[in-house]
Amino acid sequence: MMVVAPDGYIVYAEGFYITDHGNNDSTILKDMLKKEKNIMSILQPGDAMLVDRGFQTVQSDVEQRNIKFFITALLAKKQSQFTTNQANLSRRVTVCRYIVELTNGRLKNKFRFFDETIPVPYFPVLRSLFLVGCAMLNKFTTTFVRDKDFHEKVAEEIHARLDKPNMLQRRVENTVGIRKD
Repeated sequence: MMVVAPDGYIVYAEGFYITDHGNNDSTILKDMLKKEKNIMSILQPGDAMLVDRGFQTVQSDVEQRNIKFFITALLAKKQSQFTTNQANLSRRVTVCRYIVELTNGRLKNKFRFFDETIPVPYFPVLRSLFLVGCAMLNKFTTTFVRDKDFHEKVAEEIHARLDKPNMLQRRVENTVGIRKD
């Protein structure tokens, strides 16, 4: 589990956790929040956490700590498609989280050890190996954001389009006579 800055710099690394049906992203983050030295040592009130759907049950725990929580959208029961606003909000989270996925990929690419099944004898030193790998990425690789102005323009454009209606959807619905608003 890593906290990744918007430029791909690894700010915090935690783990290792065994994942199964009872130990998923949400329960791992809840555990991290309970520890004396925890993720909150680097997060400040007003900071934002962007997560994928695996964290859906931990939202209130994070928001209680005054951290903004953004998650990719989930379809409600009997909902076949997102509203335009839901889709736009979800896309915004996905676009911003892309850096996290790139960072995870970079770690596994540079250190193939983490991309394979790890043999049990390594478990006692696994956390140390992981932290060293994260530190080496931070020290010896460049950040993903090289043109800050370009990224800021993209972010502004995404924000400006959040409430824009989906004109193509309206045209299709008007054409086939299923108007929904």
